Amino acid sequence: MTKDGADQGAWVIERRRHARTPGPWAVRWIVGECEYMVVLETRALDASIHGLRLEVPLQEFSRLLVPGQRHRIEILLGGSGKRVTRVAEVRHVSETSVGFFIEEALPMDDLLRHPIDPDRAAISHVRHDESRHTTAPARQSAPTSPS
Repeated sequence: MTKDGADQGAWVIERRRHARTPGPWAVRWIVGECEYMVVLETRALDASIHGLRLEVPLQEFSRLLVPGQRHRIEILLGGSGKRVTRVAEVRHVSETSVGFFIEEALPMDDLLRHPIDPDRAAISHVRHDESRHTTAPARQSAPTSPS
């Protein structure tokens, strides 16, 4: 036993099928699809062919996450401006990170070839389209008749 009570001889059962690779990738995490959508900018802590662990960007956000939920994840590839987009299923949740299963394989060669420091990246992937945000014309009020 160590000072903190951990048993050094304890067996650790690895639940992952593929080894995780640590990496600094900027990520856009899209929660929701229908009426409401929240876009969170965060970082990938590690990745494998079918798995991804993200930093939880908001305090207490992990309480809203339930295993089985599906979210869209966009990983920014450094130097190219390209991104990898996948649907990810929540598998494991802690206060500081969330582990996802990703059915469609991640291109690990591309991720390792183009790492990007999330602290230095402009994570915004989608151009803001001004034409979509126009204001409606002011309504004309009906003339009032003199009484």
